[in-house]
Amino acid sequence: MALKLKFARIPGYLVVLLEVLLLGMNLKSDLPDLAMVANILWYIWKARNNFLFRQTQLDVEQVVQLAIAETHSRRILASANSCPVLNQRILNHRWRPPDPGVIKINIDASYLSLSDQASVAGVCRDSTGHLIDGFASSVHVSSALQAEAIAFNSALKFLLQRGLEMERIIMESDSLVCVDALCDPERRPWELRPILDETLRLKLRCPNLHLLYCHREANALADSVVKAHRASLLPPNWVFRIPSFLQDIVLSDLAVTSVMRD
Repeated sequence: MALKLKFARIPGYLVVLLEVLLLGMNLKSDLPDLAMVANILWYIWKARNNFLFRQTQLDVEQVVQLAIAETHSRRILASANSCPVLNQRILNHRWRPPDPGVIKINIDASYLSLSDQASVAGVCRDSTGHLIDGFASSVHVSSALQAEAIAFNSALKFLLQRGLEMERIIMESDSLVCVDALCDPERRPWELRPILDETLRLKLRCPNLHLLYCHREANALADSVVKAHRASLLPPNWVFRIPSFLQDIVLSDLAVTSVMRD
């Protein structure tokens, strides 16, 4: 069956893809997921318009990855709609971008139980959900909890070094013990008091910083960064040239956030 599409001002490659879509719908052939292909086309069209009218340009691979991530996220949320409990869990546990003008830094630590080595890391994102800065470093510790406490300390020092002490900042961690101890000094575990005391003094220099606990799912990007650093797999320029294994998480968080807002 011949299909003829005559759309003015549509590039040839889009016409071919549209013909494949229509043919697949008619023949029920074993083609890639039509919803996925349609979403990719939509994102290409949006990228084209942003380039023409806003002079903004995205990497082609990033455009496609974002479309794929959003398709998967929409399916997750669609399936959750039939289960209110699951739906609420998804909404509550995913990473959320901060308000405009606010920086959110997620922090994490990774500890090797048979040694005194650990890695700590932090990732900074803005209200659009894009990665804008971050750090990762090695530390000597005696426990996983100590590593988590040092992550807070290292994050505050990083912010001060960047001259961000007066910025509005949200610091998130999935270590409930450390968040509680920093919000209520009376709840400090005795073995963490020296570290947390110094951390509290650093926090006083950041008057607009708020500490929050987050679920592990919302801390996925920081978790991947710190584990890659511990395994010596994190490139030195990872903030500015985001590796694909981190890019997938950033795009997934962006896609789910877009779905939630819709």
